[in-house]
Amino acid sequence: MTILKTKVFFLIICLMLSSTIFAQTLKLGFGAEPSLLFYNNKNESSISFIPFSTNLKILVAPLKWLNFEARPGIFFGGQDYSWIELGGYTRINILPTRFYIIAGVNDHIRGGYDDILYSGVGIGFQKDSIASFDLIFYWKTFKNNEQINGLLKIDISFAWDIL
Repeated sequence: MTILKTKVFFLIICLMLSSTIFAQTLKLGFGAEPSLLFYNNKNESSISFIPFSTNLKILVAPLKWLNFEARPGIFFGGQDYSWIELGGYTRINILPTRFYIIAGVNDHIRGGYDDILYSGVGIGFQKDSIASFDLIFYWKTFKNNEQINGLLKIDISFAWDIL
């Protein structure tokens, strides 16, 4: 699994660097992500509300309708579910609206052990040139006795053009 994570991370970095050369837009910003965590613990389904997580944003738009996005951040899920995140996403605008489809991967790093690679897909809305909102559902399973069935995040973000 570590080799797969390394390859995914390397692919994201290559896409970001090569796209930056030909980018129409380069944005930097930050976001807040209230979340719902769906998990099983001792054969019982549970849902936890995570009111606050945060991330930084790096958006590269090589085409008007296509964005590549990196989101390093911190997920504050209490004692058992807090971790550092590194996500890579592709946003495809639904022309001619301000809505977009977003898909990607999010690597959750828990103190050097139990790293979890989540896949996610969702929909978003670009309010103006700075503010955007997206709703992404992620899925993956823990390797220990607790099992995460899914993670639903609402990202509220602000990013400014620097290029």
